[in-house]
Amino acid sequence: MKINVKQFIDCLPIMGKGFLGIFIILGIIIIATVFLNAVTKKGQKSVPVIVACLAALLAVVGAAVLYGFLR
Repeated sequence: MKINVKQFIDCLPIMGKGFLGIFIILGIIIIATVFLNAVTKKGQKSVPVIVACLAALLAVVGAAVLYGFLR
């Protein structure tokens, strides 16, 4: 079996974008889970956690939209 190093190097940016997308989606899922836990908690609501989660979600979505427009 022959390994073509040039093709592997050419594929690295594509693989990097794929891994970045996976990490972004995982981050969104984690933030959404923390947000839903803070909102649906019985008793006292954790307002700072709710605000921080909403800000993080808006930042990620805004960055994704901006990236789409600039591309």
